[in-house]
Amino acid sequence: MSANSIFLWKRYRPHVIPDSTSDDCIIEETFQEEGTGRLNLVSDASIHVAKRKAAGAWHLYATSKDKAGTRRVVRTLQHQQLAHSYRHELETFYHALNDANSSLKNRHTIEQYMDNEGGLTKIAQEITTPRQMMGTDMDIVLAYNKLRESSRHTILPKWVMGHADEKKKDDPDTITAVEWENIGCDTEANARVEQDLPPNHLNPSPATEPCSSSGRTGLPRIFEAVYNSKIPHQQ
Repeated sequence: MSANSIFLWKRYRPHVIPDSTSDDCIIEETFQEEGTGRLNLVSDASIHVAKRKAAGAWHLYATSKDKAGTRRVVRTLQHQQLAHSYRHELETFYHALNDANSSLKNRHTIEQYMDNEGGLTKIAQEITTPRQMMGTDMDIVLAYNKLRESSRHTILPKWVMGHADEKKKDDPDTITAVEWENIGCDTEANARVEQDLPPNHLNPSPATEPCSSSGRTGLPRIFEAVYNSKIPHQQ
């Protein structure tokens, strides 16, 4: 299967990813928002360790099969040399929700899928001690949770099997519609990596800004929020 042809919903939908250095590159915008409803948001990331390149892609569409149209977006990611691939999956998960929040006008229930079970577990965990803030990728986890809590939509994070076309190659009829979307995201993210476009730095809630309320200047504002929360801490 070539990078310019992907197999979704059991039919070919050829596409060409345009060259772009913008944060998010929209490669299809056929999704038509009609009032409120239930939507799927599926994402995946591609990491080429040897090339130190990474990219993510996501699809937004209505869960109802009789409603055609998809919003497909790709984004070049900043490759973290010493980080595992889960970080880039989480970053793509964050950008996908941020894009949905920005592009949708009405309130929806969004089932958001990714194939990173470990990331979903971290997102769901309750933070009760400062020590948990030191965990791997907690900057993105906290940023995502803050984004989800502030969203006007109801967000339901869910798992989808990754690389189902390989894992179910002996029984392809069992590949689900959401799994095909995930396969498409992986294909598009791979194509984006091959374009070798410069990434933009991740700058969600963990971005550093002076923290005026507590006087602790220079701290990331996301940690300011944690400091002012009910989590036990020492003065």
